[in-house]
Amino acid sequence: MSWESVWSFLGDLFIFLTRNETVAILAPFMVFVITLMLVVRKAIGFFVTVLLLAFSLASGLAIMNYDSVRDWVKNDIPEEHYQELRTLLQDFQGRVLDSLDELQAQLEELEEEKETFQQVATGTAYLLQKIEKQEEKLKGLMEQEAEPERPKETSATEKKLPMILPL
Repeated sequence: MSWESVWSFLGDLFIFLTRNETVAILAPFMVFVITLMLVVRKAIGFFVTVLLLAFSLASGLAIMNYDSVRDWVKNDIPEEHYQELRTLLQDFQGRVLDSLDELQAQLEELEEEKETFQQVATGTAYLLQKIEKQEEKLKGLMEQEAEPERPKETSATEKKLPMILPL
């Protein structure tokens, strides 16, 4: 193996390792491994662990989107991106307005159903009152039928019994 091939390999390895995608994977992975070792040794607590893991995710996303972050920090966003953002914003606004219209229509339907329900409930209450009155009347009639009629006590003269005359 010649030195030239070794230098070529190291150059290619360096180029590979300095790509945004590779650094975006390796940097958070190293933070994760170090955090994992510290947790296993119980050198750090829960809060610090969560903080380090959140940092590793944030750093990976920042490295992966380095160009966008750099443009955002410098306020050097190209006009094409503005057009894309405007288009996305208008599309989003259209969807939101459509959703609001659908929700308004559903609300109106619910209000109509509520009114119908109230009418049905009122009608049902009225019918229940009538049923209760009919039930009371029926109970009264049943009580009258259950009581046997007592014959009126009448005197002997009223009964018109034959009179027995003394002999």
